[in-house]
Amino acid sequence: MNAAGEGSQVRKVAVDLTGWLSAQLVLLGIGMMLAAVRGRGLGIEAFGVFSLAILVPMLLSALLDMGVSRANAYFIGRADVCLRDALKRTLKMWLASSVLGLAIGGLVIVIKAADFFPGVPRLVLWAALGLFPVVQLRGYLLSLLRGLKDFRWYNRVQLFDATATLVFTLAAILVFEFGTVGAVVAYCAGMTLGVPVCLWRLRRHLAKEAATAPLPFATPISTKSKSVAMTVP
Repeated sequence: MNAAGEGSQVRKVAVDLTGWLSAQLVLLGIGMMLAAVRGRGLGIEAFGVFSLAILVPMLLSALLDMGVSRANAYFIGRADVCLRDALKRTLKMWLASSVLGLAIGGLVIVIKAADFFPGVPRLVLWAALGLFPVVQLRGYLLSLLRGLKDFRWYNRVQLFDATATLVFTLAAILVFEFGTVGAVVAYCAGMTLGVPVCLWRLRRHLAKEAATAPLPFATPISTKSKSVAMTVP
């Protein structure tokens, strides 16, 4: 690689790193505002209930990720697998993990909710459990963007999710006063909005991948066919 190419790579890395750090600072600020709104609007006890309820989808997502997110980022980044195949396999893994996670979470809520989540209403737990497939799919899709090194949209999706969650939380807690269930639903709605944005961006990458894919080679003529063709007068 020549000096110009190396300089371009260094500048790209610097831009990506700066964008990522800036996004993390903004996300930190939004997170602090969310904590303030929830703490002030819900009160100490209800905020604790919300925090316990949110542990349900987060723990399930961490346990049932099964290394898919890391594998996506690694193999797509190395160009060992095309995006179309990776997306198909990722969606299959998401469907399987969602069914398994909902089954496990449902059993825990039905059988051991009082032991594992004391003081948390079952309605809040069920609402939080419904967030798990969204959190899982969002994480998988973001890992595809990370593997594609599309850090600009990787950051944008996270910022969009966080901003939408803040707006929905303000409306649910301070305007409509829906309480803990409203806070959980607002969190779920904010995370859900990032999924179609990820899919839209991945569709653009799929179109680009299809446009740059090499054309399939024609099937070679066998030796026997050649000899028959040569004997025809």
